[in-house]
Amino acid sequence: MAGLTEFEPRPGHRVPRVDLIRAAALRQFAQRGYDAASMRQIAADAGITIATLYFHCSTKEQLLFDVLESQLQQLSEGLDRALDAAADDWAARLATAIRFHIQYVTRDEEGASISSAELRGLTGELRQRHVASRDAYERKFRALLKAGIGAGAFAPIDVPVITAAILGIGLSVGRWYRPGRRLSPDDIADDYIRFVMKALDPRLPAPPVADRADQTTPRSRKRAISASA
Repeated sequence: MAGLTEFEPRPGHRVPRVDLIRAAALRQFAQRGYDAASMRQIAADAGITIATLYFHCSTKEQLLFDVLESQLQQLSEGLDRALDAAADDWAARLATAIRFHIQYVTRDEEGASISSAELRGLTGELRQRHVASRDAYERKFRALLKAGIGAGAFAPIDVPVITAAILGIGLSVGRWYRPGRRLSPDDIADDYIRFVMKALDPRLPAPPVADRADQTTPRSRKRAISASA
């Protein structure tokens, strides 16, 4: 996506040290992963001493939280802007949201796809706060689906399940996409939008309902055996 990110310096603008540190942390987490990246490597990347780094940020976990929150804030605010410019009908608005989501994770920038893959690095209150931010972003997609179903634009589906599927598509694209290959981000978005919209078409017949009474899993069989013992 075009434009300057939070960490990109503007001509003649001195970037605050804390932003340089977060940019360095973003690069190190993207290149090495959270577990492998060290505070010493982050300090070297930022061009500061380890003592200066600890003066500004006491833990690597706090840095991870700051990076994840910044990425999610950009994602959420960008989605709001995209929807503000979208057409009024629900299909167009959902298509706009899907396209933005895929375009964001395919940006040709280090760390563009850092997200839930590194969430395991957060614990306690920091994890709870970030999960709350992530859930707020997810609710925007749920609201689009619910409104579209209410208006008759989409088939009646399980909103949380389909929301998870749509967001999961974006996360998976962020992991495998590489710039300059056969498909552009818009090409990928076009295909996934067609896929999702076809599944949500209210004119299509509902799929046959499986006979769940005949469906068993190893876990359910184990429970049945235990109950009869």
